[in-house]
Amino acid sequence: MGRIAYMRVSSDDLSIKNQRQVLEKYNIEKYFEDDAVSGKSLDGRNGLKELLKYVREGDFIYVVALDRLARNQVDQERISAELSIKGAVVVPLDLLDMLGLKEVPTEGVLKMVWDVINVVTRYKAEQERKDMLRRQSEGIKRAKKEGKYKGTLPRYRSDTKNRKDKNTYFEVLKRLENNQPMLKIAEELGISRNTVKKIRLRAKI
Repeated sequence: MGRIAYMRVSSDDLSIKNQRQVLEKYNIEKYFEDDAVSGKSLDGRNGLKELLKYVREGDFIYVVALDRLARNQVDQERISAELSIKGAVVVPLDLLDMLGLKEVPTEGVLKMVWDVINVVTRYKAEQERKDMLRRQSEGIKRAKKEGKYKGTLPRYRSDTKNRKDKNTYFEVLKRLENNQPMLKIAEELGISRNTVKKIRLRAKI
C-alpha cells in the first residue's frame, strides 16, 4: 500500500510543476506524469500506462482533479474499472475540496468516495449507451418510413452480444467525437473506412 500521484497538462504553455507543488504535501512516494498530452484519448499517454502497470492493491492515487485521468466518459469508465480490479483508490483533491474536506479523510472515507465516483461513472456510461440505442432506433424507424431499411443489423453496434464488436463500435464513436480522421480510425482498428462512415451516420456525429 502506498501513495502515488498522476499529473497531466495538455499544453506546453502550462506547467506540470504547479500540480506537483499541490501534491507534494501528501507524502507521495512515486509520481507519474504526462506533460503536454491531451486527455481526450489514451493515445500517447505513456505516464498513465506506466501507472496502470505499476499500481498495486491498496495504493492511493492522488490527482489534483479527476479530469487529469480522463476527459471522456469511455476512458473514465475503462480506467476506473481497471484500477478498481487492482484494488487501488483514486483521491481527486478537487472533489474533496468541493465536499468541504480541508484535510484528506481516513482511508475508509476515501474508499467510499471512490465507490460513489464509480457508481456515478457507470450510471453516466449506461445513460450514454441508452441514448445511443435510442438514436439508433429512431434512425431505423426513419429509414423504414423512407423505405431505406434493409432489415439487416450492422455488425458493429451498441447492443451486439459480441464484446469485441461492441468495444470496436464504442471506440469508433469516441474517436469520431475527438475529430480523428475516418481513414486513421479504420487503419488503427482494422476495419474499413466505409464501416466507420456508417457508424458515424447512424450515430449522427
